[in-house]
Amino acid sequence: TFGWQAFTVEASYKAYDKSLKKLPTASSIAAPAPVLTEENALGYGTLNAKVSKHALDRLSQDIVSKQEARTKNSRRRMTVESADIDHINDRNAAFNKKIKRAFDKYTVEIRQNLERGTAV
Repeated sequence: TFGWQAFTVEASYKAYDKSLKKLPTASSIAAPAPVLTEENALGYGTLNAKVSKHALDRLSQDIVSKQEARTKNSRRRMTVESADIDHINDRNAAFNKKIKRAFDKYTVEIRQNLERGTAV
């Protein structure tokens, strides 16, 4: 998937399903989570608050693997260091290119005067 297809409901579900497959199965979990009743419903997260070392290691490993995947899949942006920056984002840069193609022959002298500081 690429572009806007990465943000569809199907793509989100596919990513969720993929992450669920990495979770441990019910047989490998040591103790079941306590049942919340009306008396302790506001105590969510405070009951049995100890997290096992294995679970913390698994979480940190998951975070590291996601960071590695993010750096591996990111692409370098094409930039020219010597070029003048006359845009605020990629869309504006494309617009400025179109404007320059159409009107550059008429505005060269004006731009040079502005750069020199001798504009009238």
